[in-house]
Amino acid sequence: MSPTADDYEIVPYSDRYRADVLRLRGSFRGIAEAWNADHWRWQQEENPCFEGHVAQLALHDGAVVGMRLLQPAEWEAGSPTVRFRAPCYAGTVIEEGHRSRGLMSRLTRAVEAQAHAAGARFALNLNAGPVTHVSALAEGWRSLGAFGAITRPRWKDGPGLVNGVSRRLRRILSEWLPGPRSGVRVSSEARPEAMAELAANEERRGRIRHVKDARWLRWRYGDPSSRYQFAYVERDRRLVGYLALHRAAPPLPYAAIDLVDWERDPELPWSELLGLAIRLADRWV
Repeated sequence: MSPTADDYEIVPYSDRYRADVLRLRGSFRGIAEAWNADHWRWQQEENPCFEGHVAQLALHDGAVVGMRLLQPAEWEAGSPTVRFRAPCYAGTVIEEGHRSRGLMSRLTRAVEAQAHAAGARFALNLNAGPVTHVSALAEGWRSLGAFGAITRPRWKDGPGLVNGVSRRLRRILSEWLPGPRSGVRVSSEARPEAMAELAANEERRGRIRHVKDARWLRWRYGDPSSRYQFAYVERDRRLVGYLALHRAAPPLPYAAIDLVDWERDPELPWSELLGLAIRLADRWV
């Protein structure tokens, strides 16, 4: 007999459920056992804005079968700049066999009430899938805008003479893209202090964005589920631009390379920084 809505209990997260939460996360695509526990600790407890878990769980016969959680985040907007906390949805999982039971709405209401009681005035969802998006609008959320992903397809990788020649040709062609020809350093290590100093440029004040201070940048690029490559553009020993490329960490299979962060001085044209990103991605194997 299928469970009914009355068969579930919604409770806030506590460490007594930690093992069950990790098991539930491990059942969700994209969460690898190799870094599941480390990612949970990084995402939540090592976050520089962390003041306690804002997460709600659905229990059935005492077992965790669903969860919805908010990740703390700090933002800035306006001129003069105003800083504010607005957590972001960072994990919704409901086990098969327990879906279409109204758990999504119950978990959403419970976690938003928890966030509100903790002082949050806003919450954001930056990566909602189609089902979550429709559900959020039905719950009274407002859309702040939308954008489409811009992709640059990779030529097929793999063994064989044709693929080898294709990769080589693509790398040669990428040299013709606009980009800085000197003063570029490539590294797998973040430089949080220098990156934060560049991000604090007054000319970019006013837009809504994460507070990119050194503490936040150091935390962000410590994500155990990710690998990063950075390109730093320097002029007269001063950082005038940087970009960060991301890919999933093993044991997850190779996936797309994402351009996830950048900052630049007005003296460095965006087209040059984009060309540098493409050349770096073509060499990151």
